[in-house]
Parts: sequence; structure tokens; C-alpha cells
Amino acid sequence: MSDDEQTAMIRETVAKFVDRELIPLEPQYLKSKLPGSDHPELTSEQRKRLRDVSKELGLWGLDAPEDLGGHDLPTRTMAAVHEELGRSCVPFVLPPDSPNLRMLQAVGTEAQKKT
Repeated sequence: MSDDEQTAMIRETVAKFVDRELIPLEPQYLKSKLPGSDHPELTSEQRKRLRDVSKELGLWGLDAPEDLGGHDLPTRTMAAVHEELGRSCVPFVLPPDSPNLRMLQAVGTEAQKKT
């Protein structure tokens, strides 16, 4: 599979995730931003569902290093992922937090890496 085909396939998967999972949460998220609102941005159940669904779709570790179980996708593919996620105002980052993983991998102690 070429990089372009891989990028198109991942973009399509993320687009469906955004359409089915994030966009329906937008009204609640926007209400949470109103002055004086006591609505949570997202409930813990909603965050868990987003993590679970994204994991089921194979969207975890897209840019994480391969030696840590990630896919280490190229920047071009990750740009497509971020473009799709940016179609929704709901703040969700596909796990894990890869920049921090890379930083810990480069300069972390063995205890930090194990954690």
C-alpha cells in the first residue's frame, strides 16, 4: 500500500469517527462554554467512549514510535488526521500523547519510561 493510499484510508476512518462520535457531542460542549454554565465539557463516560471507539478503530498510537507499540505514521498522514479532527470543536486528541512519549523516550529515566 502506498503512503497516499494509507493516508486516504486513515483520513476516511478518522472522518467517520468525527462524524459519528465528536460532532454529536458539539451541542453539549458548546453549552459548557457559555458564561455561568455548570455543564461539563465532556463526561467521564463520554471521554471513555471516545477512547474505546478510537482504539477499536485502530486510531491509537498513530504517530507513536513503533518500539512503543505505535504506527509511527509520517507527518503527511498525521496532518490529514488533524485536519479531520479539526472539523469538530470537541477537543479530543487520539491517544496516546505521542510528543510526550518521544520526549520521555529521549530523556526520561528508566523509571519514567517504565511508568
